[in-house]
Amino acid sequence: MPFFEAFLSYLKESGTRCDYLCSHNYGNSYDSVDKGAPIDTVYITDKNKRYLDLIHKYFPEGKELVIDEWGAFNRGFRGLESHPCYEIREHSGYAAFMGKMIVEVLDAEQKVSKMLICLSGQHDMAIEFGGRRSLFTKSGIEKPIYYAYYLTSKLGDNRLEVCTDNDSLKVLATESEEGKLSVLLSYSHPNFVYDGAPLSDTVRVEGIEGDYRLTRWLVDKDHACAYTAYKEENMSEKPTAEQIAYLREKAKLEPETDLISANGKADIPVSATPNALILLELEKM
Repeated sequence: MPFFEAFLSYLKESGTRCDYLCSHNYGNSYDSVDKGAPIDTVYITDKNKRYLDLIHKYFPEGKELVIDEWGAFNRGFRGLESHPCYEIREHSGYAAFMGKMIVEVLDAEQKVSKMLICLSGQHDMAIEFGGRRSLFTKSGIEKPIYYAYYLTSKLGDNRLEVCTDNDSLKVLATESEEGKLSVLLSYSHPNFVYDGAPLSDTVRVEGIEGDYRLTRWLVDKDHACAYTAYKEENMSEKPTAEQIAYLREKAKLEPETDLISANGKADIPVSATPNALILLELEKM
């Protein structure tokens, strides 16, 4: 952070043109997590705030801020062989982490134009699930974090009001220019572990009338997560060709589609394991 402030000071004093600013933002350090520190999105939002406060100090009119690297923690060239905490990079916890992070950045009104994940280390994977920073496994199997990017890309530009009484649930609702409604739900427990109660709840969408096509997308321990099957089948670090084919099937993200009728509101049941990312899409028929 001292370098960032010194750079801002130089830009201001020299009058150098600055169109936007870039920085990295990682959560807690891997060594701290290995010693018991929490895995939490709060480290991301806290650092964003410090960046934005410094920008406002030197440029009250504001400057675009691009986070060109983010992650739950740093070091892409290290993995499970040295740090057990990197397991989150393989399972649905990372998808839930990303969803929660997005909601908290928006709730804090942090004007960050982009948050780009760093993939250094993905070219240097010796085993199938090594905890490296990547969207795919060594054999090209989609990880839950890949699906997090896919699902969040389907959100609309207009944010809608939401409320929830579940402290473990973060919710983001949007509407597209075409009128498609999308509800993103991130469900997690502290440290993004699988302990704790599963999600069993109802999403109520108000102010809608008529028939809608409902599409449910789910990423959790039992859906679109090859790592679960890898662990349950006790596979070796280098699965056979037959096992890879099985893992590809387990990694598939397969939506469920229903037709529903709304009379001022629609109640949609949702269920998932902890560490889940859910997207509901409603399109008028």
